[in-house]
Amino acid sequence: MFSVGTGLPTTAGQTATILPGLPTASGPGALSFALFDRNPGVAGLDTLYIADDRTLATGGGIQKWTFDGTTWTLVFTFGTANGLTVGARGLAGLVTGANVTLLATAASASANIVYSLIDDGSGTTTATTLATAPTNTAYRGVAFSPR
Repeated sequence: MFSVGTGLPTTAGQTATILPGLPTASGPGALSFALFDRNPGVAGLDTLYIADDRTLATGGGIQKWTFDGTTWTLVFTFGTANGLTVGARGLAGLVTGANVTLLATAASASANIVYSLIDDGSGTTTATTLATAPTNTAYRGVAFSPR
């Protein structure tokens, strides 16, 4: 996860800078992400979810990071304790009242699952299976439909 340039990068030659606090090597296998402005005490976007396709044992799953105005900090990772069996690839999020609803696709190569998770801040929510792909097929991306 990088910031590119300053402000709106509209010219060539902008510098990509890793977000402060995120790992620079052997970090998340980040394939999708969702950013939110959840903390009124921090200007701008301050909550980041990353779909990480590594194995759950090596940190894969859905990571939740928060920003304090200076540094991004890993709060927790939705994984085995939340009912996930493999890492995640696709990810979409939607603020629902005081919570964030996440949709994610499992990183399985075939017959993978689309999950729903409600982040209430506790890190203990259990994933709900919404769909399972047929054998020899896989869901990759996921999105909420417009309201």
